[in-house]
Amino acid sequence: RIVNSFNDGLLVIDPNNYRVISANDSALEQLKLNKDDLIGKNCYEVTHHRSTPCTPPNDVCPMQEMLITGKPVVVEHQHFDQENRRLDVEVSVHPVRDKDGKIVQVVHLDRDITIRKDLERDEKAKSDEIRAIVDGIGDLLFVMDKNRVITRVNKATCDAFKKKPEELLGKHCYEIVHGADRPWVGCP
Repeated sequence: RIVNSFNDGLLVIDPNNYRVISANDSALEQLKLNKDDLIGKNCYEVTHHRSTPCTPPNDVCPMQEMLITGKPVVVEHQHFDQENRRLDVEVSVHPVRDKDGKIVQVVHLDRDITIRKDLERDEKAKSDEIRAIVDGIGDLLFVMDKNRVITRVNKATCDAFKKKPEELLGKHCYEIVHGADRPWVGCP
């Protein structure tokens, strides 16, 4: 009852062969599997639809790292349910030790973060679109704060001054435009 009260998917895994020993109801629901389709299978088969363990750089296996360090590990992964629907998850793995301190099982918790990751992807797409629009403007464009410190420039500005954005950001506009150490007298 306790492990089935978790909203997070919980798998117990044999660290010697990656086989799932046990799972809570949330894990079954997340992966759209029944116990017979999950227990005894390799974790990477049921969560990634792979035939081999996860490998860097795209899929770091948290269990491998945990076995090296002996400490819990947290990573973000993309898992896939039985219908091949993507689930963004935060995976945390925790060692279960025997009386001699040897790791004999691994507790693997999956927290569904799909909504948060979808929002992050949407925000990045909007930001990329705005950046493309700003960079598409042929006129020089400076965005400045109230102290005339440059916070954003477009591509035309960088091209005109033959500088990279990071060489312009944080500087005062009068330094860049007029080569001065104070605001220009007729500054708009």
